[in-house]
Amino acid sequence: MNTVSSRFILGAIIIAGILLNIFSVTNFLHVNHPDLGELSSIPKYLRIGISFLCALFVWTIGKNELVKGDRLKLSLSFVLIFLADTAFFFNQELPAIGLFALAHIVLITRNGYGFAKFIKENSWGTIIRMFSPIAIVIVSALFVILYLLIILVPENMLIIKIGGEYDFIEVLPYLIVLSIGLFFAWTAPKLGLFPRKNAILIVVGMTCFFLCDVNVGLSSTLYEPMFFNNIAWIFYIPALLCLGLSGRNLEEVVA
Repeated sequence: MNTVSSRFILGAIIIAGILLNIFSVTNFLHVNHPDLGELSSIPKYLRIGISFLCALFVWTIGKNELVKGDRLKLSLSFVLIFLADTAFFFNQELPAIGLFALAHIVLITRNGYGFAKFIKENSWGTIIRMFSPIAIVIVSALFVILYLLIILVPENMLIIKIGGEYDFIEVLPYLIVLSIGLFFAWTAPKLGLFPRKNAILIVVGMTCFFLCDVNVGLSSTLYEPMFFNNIAWIFYIPALLCLGLSGRNLEEVVA
């Protein structure tokens, strides 16, 4: 598709995102003040619509990919994300988690482009010096999340309620994959194989994805599920937009 089509889709995503947040805030107010009326089902449809538009936006990249195979990997990951959101739309939580995990695995291979070559060509001292701070931050964040999900919610212990009830061990692998994906995203600017602006978009996108899923987890265990669920979507839309834009020639977008 041409640049005009890409801009049209991007504009539609932004407008839908604004509407989603407006309706989400309205629903949150309705939960706390039932006298305001019934909850709107519009956010549910806006979410699946935004997911589809983001996948379509990635497909409009065309042949102008940044590095070889980048468009294919990014497109595959967004198709998996759309399928995962579709599964959530029909309340199929575990298949949705599995599809999101597959999407993150594809994103790991994409965002970590050149990492294996860097490992082969550099000493362990250089590798540790460059990447150990990133690993320390992410591992620390992972332990904080586990603390919030388990220790602070003793009545739920190892149970996370996502639609139904699932053992924490069923969700933990996804959290690990998500953390690994965040690590590889943060290595992108250091490896220097993506243009600087695109690498920063990868970092911002995956960081927002991480924060989104953390809030989804918190909404499943803590006492204000609607609040954390709304916060999750505040992060989710920028995550998809940043990752989608990271695969494009940014001069083409702003020209």
